[in-house]
Amino acid sequence: MPAALPLPLPPFQETQKPGSALITGDAIVLNGAELQFPWRLEGESGSGQRLVVPVEILTHRLGARVNPGADGLQLAWFGHVSPLQQADPPLGSGPAVDIAPLAERFRWQFRAVGSRLNLRIPPPRLVNVRLAQSAERVRIVLDFLGPAPFRVEDRSLLVEMRSREAHLREMETLGIPHQWTPGLLKLHTTVLSANSRILTLGGPERLVLDLSYEDFLALRVLGPTGGQAVLPPLKQFRLNTRVLTLGSRRFRLHSVALDLTNPSVTMLPLTGSDGMDGLDSLQALANAWQADLAINGGYFHRTRKLPLGAIKRQGHWLSGPILGRGAIGWGSGERPAFGRLAMKETVTGPRGSFPVSHLNSGYVQKGVARYTHHWGSHYRPLTQGETGFLVRDNRVVRHFAAFQLKGGVALAPESWLLVARSGASLPLQLGDPVVLDQRLTPGVFARQPHVLGAGPLLLQGGRPVLNAALERFSTQFQREKAPRSMVAWGQGQLWLLTVQGLGNSGPTLQEATRLARQLGMEDALNLDGGSSTTLVFRGVTTVRGRGVDSRVHNGLGVVVREPPGENGSQRSRN
Repeated sequence: MPAALPLPLPPFQETQKPGSALITGDAIVLNGAELQFPWRLEGESGSGQRLVVPVEILTHRLGARVNPGADGLQLAWFGHVSPLQQADPPLGSGPAVDIAPLAERFRWQFRAVGSRLNLRIPPPRLVNVRLAQSAERVRIVLDFLGPAPFRVEDRSLLVEMRSREAHLREMETLGIPHQWTPGLLKLHTTVLSANSRILTLGGPERLVLDLSYEDFLALRVLGPTGGQAVLPPLKQFRLNTRVLTLGSRRFRLHSVALDLTNPSVTMLPLTGSDGMDGLDSLQALANAWQADLAINGGYFHRTRKLPLGAIKRQGHWLSGPILGRGAIGWGSGERPAFGRLAMKETVTGPRGSFPVSHLNSGYVQKGVARYTHHWGSHYRPLTQGETGFLVRDNRVVRHFAAFQLKGGVALAPESWLLVARSGASLPLQLGDPVVLDQRLTPGVFARQPHVLGAGPLLLQGGRPVLNAALERFSTQFQREKAPRSMVAWGQGQLWLLTVQGLGNSGPTLQEATRLARQLGMEDALNLDGGSSTTLVFRGVTTVRGRGVDSRVHNGLGVVVREPPGENGSQRSRN
């Protein structure tokens, strides 16, 4: 028999005064799951009504793709392609669209109740389960009577659907490990590599796991409980949760305190393994670095998938600082440094000196930028018309015109590339000797082997120092209420903190500063927030800023190596 469905919502009723043409809120209850997202309902009930929600609802909770089209944005979902009208005015800091036409097309139900929007997307019936195999690939295919909302959480695929027992037994027969609760199918994808992917197709609506044969074998062998065991952290390595109040507003705090003087504790910036290009879940980054604890890190360009701020690991700048924004620098066994970090690089050649605007950065400005092999194996242009000079052993060895640079340049360990953008000149010639001078402000960051930049800086030396405008954050960002991630120093320990709103969208930057001071912190740095806010503890994603798994560029990870006397072994990352 099909799984029982919740009773349908009663007809839409406005919860504000009769005749109101605008209703807003800060929480969306999607099929019973409350998510901290803003929304806006415009107009009276009927065909002219608009329901504006963030695009993230469609991409992270439904599995839809939102792509640019000839006439604007388009939604692609199980073979259905629908135009989307972008919100005007916008909704929060991210893109938002009107989903009222989608609700009408797919028979979604919605109702505003106070500050909450109840959104019901009926799960479809599963009608067939099958495998399609070749010598190298395996496809797990689920056929539905309609589009099925799905999402990936903790590297598991969750599909909202109705099913008969016969189909579940067929999965067992085919060797597809899964868990089933009424209305929700969970497929364990922890072992899958980047060589596997999840697709949606139409005619009929199909959800497809396109796997390498090796991934399919690993999925069958490891099953629902597969994956690597996580070494238990030290006993004092604890996650704490509490509720904080500021005036009438309440916030949920997750915190972990670290003793950086403990030789078993190592803190590192987490990035992908293939250079600075690419995004991944924080849990995947933590797993790759064998980190027991991780919090999301600095900002990044979501489209280019490149870092926007300082990342220094083991003495090497993977990404340089930008805009004099807040950063934390640390070494082994000492108090970390907090401050607004600026880097000044100057190159001197036979025809004079010129400044370098940024080092290994996705932040693109007119001028000359510098890239090393810590950026990745190759540099590929980020703007039109770039030219460059390759320097090896402090001498110019090659010039690249725009058409030559377009195909990319290999970056070897002993060389670096100077890139001129927007018509900037490079007063160099082949064979010229050059001298590079690099200076950091404050100078203490030059001595730190590890640095992570984000911002704005909230506290320094026990005093509030929040000045988002000084760090070149937009006015809208300064006013925004959102989940927050912070790294702070207080009570002789380093703290990793996340703050989420209870019945609200989250704290402002001013409120985050007050909360950090209320907790007794002496120094505090705001990290990337909103949907990026994530905390991984003991291999489990404990905090999701807005209730969705978001991909990030980098994070801050903590590796705990137990002394050999406690468990007889140590871990290290090769």
